[in-house]
Amino acid sequence: MLKSAFFTVLFISMQLLFSGINISYNQPKDISLRFGNTFEEILKYWNLKTIVGQDEYEVIRRESGNVLHILSNKSASILFKKMDIDIYNYPYIRWHWQVNKFPKYLAGGTDGQNIDDYAARLCVVFPSWSIWATKFLVYVWDDRVKEQNVVKPSSFSKNCKILVTQSGKDNKGRWVTEERNIIDDYRLVFGKNPPKTAGGIGIMSDSDDTRTSTDACYYNIYLRYKE
Repeated sequence: MLKSAFFTVLFISMQLLFSGINISYNQPKDISLRFGNTFEEILKYWNLKTIVGQDEYEVIRRESGNVLHILSNKSASILFKKMDIDIYNYPYIRWHWQVNKFPKYLAGGTDGQNIDDYAARLCVVFPSWSIWATKFLVYVWDDRVKEQNVVKPSSFSKNCKILVTQSGKDNKGRWVTEERNIIDDYRLVFGKNPPKTAGGIGIMSDSDDTRTSTDACYYNIYLRYKE
């Protein structure tokens, strides 16, 4: 996936730099990134970038908000929403996710210097005028890790840092709520203060490295105004 992932970083960076920011928030209230009633409706506001193969997307409608269901079968793609987020006013990100199936790794094999599959991940992107300096703060559910808040390097870019926010398989099949402080997490993984503005939010489920499959759901992503 390394070459394809490289071009994905390039694609997202170009989108942010040259396509314009399509959403801006200045009012002091929480921002809800709820999904549309159909996947076609979601694509009016989100960009889909296929990396390897084609993940399957389904919207499950609920009165309290729609659920995005992603099935990955030896495939990888990212759903990305361009935004102009002042993270010093909106430092908290909150979301719900559920993993029903994790990628399978070979028994006794590597746990992944070059294997970058996760059933569920959510990323915050920090664009730069230099494409190569675009940074990715990536939250993952990693069933191979026993502890949370573990920082892992990405296999394709030093500017992409992976932070395990949910670990193990104990909560498999259950809805789990996450709330993170973007500023604190950026400092943790990159060792310095983040820039003022983030450029978007990405959602990704993938299984192309392991050549297996994953099953995950996402629900109600919020950016919360500072306290």
